Amino acid sequence: MFKSIFYVLILAFIVNLVQGQALQTGSYLRYQEGTCPTPAGVFNISQNNFGYQIINGSGRNVIANITVNSDSSFTANGYLYNVNPPYGFSGFTGVKGIIYNQYMFIATYAKSGTFQGGTYFFQFNSC
Repeated sequence: MFKSIFYVLILAFIVNLVQGQALQTGSYLRYQEGTCPTPAGVFNISQNNFGYQIINGSGRNVIANITVNSDSSFTANGYLYNVNPPYGFSGFTGVKGIIYNQYMFIATYAKSGTFQGGTYFFQFNSC
């Protein structure tokens, strides 16, 4: 009896270790690589049936379909926008990242067309 309870507890512990980190939904500060400690903006993270998504302060999608792997890495689709006329959505690029814990993660955008790519650090905004 005790032996089977022990095995169930060990199995539950192993499953918990392998599951990967979950992100806390809510408001995050984004820091661009090399610009700490000045945040580059406030972003909102939510979760739906397709994974997590990140929306900027203007209501535009920034990253969508964040799929978290068992090793706390993730892949996603990054939205790209024109910063010069004509403004607006210009395409997608791949995003890969690592979740450090439920309140911090790093996302690296792949180079795409005229976009040079970039690495961003996100930290939960508890203020």
